[in-house]
Amino acid sequence: LLINALAAVGTLFATHLVALRLFDSMKVANIAVALFGVFSFMPEFAVAFWPHMVSILSVTLAFYFFLRALDEAPAFLWAIASGLALGGGLLFRLDGVLLLSTIALVTALYAQKPLMVFAGGAFGLMPGFALMAWINSVKFGTFNPISYGHTAGAAVDPTKYAGFAAVAGLVTLVIWAVRVRGGVPRVPGITPRLVAFLVVLGLVVAVVFVPQVERLVMRVAKGFYALMIDSRAIEDTRPGVRRGAENTWFFGGMMKKALGQSLPWLGVLAALVVLPTAQQRRSIMIVLIFAVLWSLPFILRSWHGGLGSNMRYFMPMLPVLSALSAWVIAALLERIDNPARPVLAGVLLGFGAMYAWLMLRASGVAGVQQVLSTYVLFAVVVLVCAG
Repeated sequence: LLINALAAVGTLFATHLVALRLFDSMKVANIAVALFGVFSFMPEFAVAFWPHMVSILSVTLAFYFFLRALDEAPAFLWAIASGLALGGGLLFRLDGVLLLSTIALVTALYAQKPLMVFAGGAFGLMPGFALMAWINSVKFGTFNPISYGHTAGAAVDPTKYAGFAAVAGLVTLVIWAVRVRGGVPRVPGITPRLVAFLVVLGLVVAVVFVPQVERLVMRVAKGFYALMIDSRAIEDTRPGVRRGAENTWFFGGMMKKALGQSLPWLGVLAALVVLPTAQQRRSIMIVLIFAVLWSLPFILRSWHGGLGSNMRYFMPMLPVLSALSAWVIAALLERIDNPARPVLAGVLLGFGAMYAWLMLRASGVAGVQQVLSTYVLFAVVVLVCAG
């Protein structure tokens, strides 16, 4: 646990580096560290859940080195550092492998020297993967580097993800090929807004007329709502799950919360639809790609991570989401003459609402964490979009 706590401290510094790299603002970087280190559930994982923080430090450092590899020379060496950091973390937890999809797509979209980034990253990953394969051959009789043995079942069987990997690889190659050819040819009368409209229209048509697409979209929507907004929508009938007042639910005695219930300040991200984002468009897209690709496997399964009061599998996203939220908060505060006043009012209203809920509602503490927090999340979304 000492190593875990030290890794938590290291992750705070890594979060600062990532935020500074993405948004080139010391103010944003400082706010990001505060959000991640004080106003999230990171401290809980720093002292009670081994080895999560070691893995999160690995992912955050790997992502920072990767960001350096996108634009800086020598890209190959920065990419090697990224691969080494990620490979080292995989020796503790395997979920870090999810970062590879983000690295592949962002490299195809933005890297100055994509071949160097791909080659360096693969070279850096080799020692970690080789050591993992050898350890698993001794422990489990398999050279599969991402195996937890027969008890883990299909979750770590790479053949189960071959189709997804093939599609992701094909998309990456297509994007890369388009970049090599100088981008998408401009067609008179075809604007980005029109393209976006046609894509949305095509998706709506597919949902209406193709049952498989409809089921997939509903599955994603259900998983997103349950894991990101309101955990009471999770359906879990295993032993140890029970329901309380106002449909609150407990897993192993713990009050399980969706990510937005744990971190209502994530609602500020809704302001991205109203803020001028042109200057930071690339950084915003990189963070959103990270968040979507990391969370999608869990959203598709509506998998909440089992024992624990928070969405532990989403922890590696928090440093980059803290950075993006910090940028939004800084941009919103610049629009206010006296930002201390609304911040103080919000704190007082929050404590007042919590006290009133505990006094008046039957759901008590569970209701504060699973119901009131959802209302706060929605209130943040409405406020930032309105003003």
